[in-house]
Amino acid sequence: MTRSKLILGALAVAAIAIASPASATPTWTGPLSLHVNALDFTVGTGTLRPGPPPTHLDLIGSSLGADESIQYAGPVSVTLNTIPPTAPLNVIVFCDDLVHSFTPGHTYNNYFASDPTAPADVVFYLNVGSLATAHEIMGLTALGINDYLLGTLTAERGAAIQMAIWELEYGGSATFSGDANFQSVVAGLIAGAAADYTLFTTQPDPWTFSQLEAPCSAALVGLITKDTTCQTQGQILAIPGTLVTGFVPEPITLSLFGAGLAGIAAYRRQRRRRAAA
Repeated sequence: MTRSKLILGALAVAAIAIASPASATPTWTGPLSLHVNALDFTVGTGTLRPGPPPTHLDLIGSSLGADESIQYAGPVSVTLNTIPPTAPLNVIVFCDDLVHSFTPGHTYNNYFASDPTAPADVVFYLNVGSLATAHEIMGLTALGINDYLLGTLTAERGAAIQMAIWELEYGGSATFSGDANFQSVVAGLIAGAAADYTLFTTQPDPWTFSQLEAPCSAALVGLITKDTTCQTQGQILAIPGTLVTGFVPEPITLSLFGAGLAGIAAYRRQRRRRAAA
């Protein structure tokens, strides 16, 4: 999967979220199918990493318990599509839900996406009790996806960004058997997370965010948070605006998502015509 396709998908999901929603909550759209692609161990790590010796990630002392064992930490590639499928969109997401799980290689048909113009939906889903903390999680998500799109995201940095997101949500401290200094890396990321949020949301073409959630009933879309029992694992998506290279910002042209926008718009028009017939 090329990074250009991932950029296209990340932008085109904004078109999905702005389309007429199927749920009763106006800032969400769906249902969408979500296929979990194979885990990429070049940008994430965990006990599933191939080859000896196995590495282990844990979140110690969190609100979930004394020791939460992590199978994989890092960004995940997923493919979003309409139902029935018309325009697959490949996007990179980070997990903002450690209570639930999803399985690589599996397709789920009950996901909904929040409108990128309604960040309050992301904040509500995170349910961390602080707008500043929610913004830090969003800033780390943008940082990780920005690094991925630039090709600079290493396996350990990807894992550290994911663990930092979970620490902000659930407390505790991270351990990684491959690096005794891992928690220091995570702490450094958290320390800079507020500045990351400001950086990415004040670019000439600012980044936006969308929440992907899969409640057991469409009537609950946008009404539940990450820790409820009635859902599949939730994911947070940072939609690129201007890439931050550290030198000269690179604007991502809106023409990149034209095909995705056109496909989604045509699909929605067809559904409305059939419904009116």
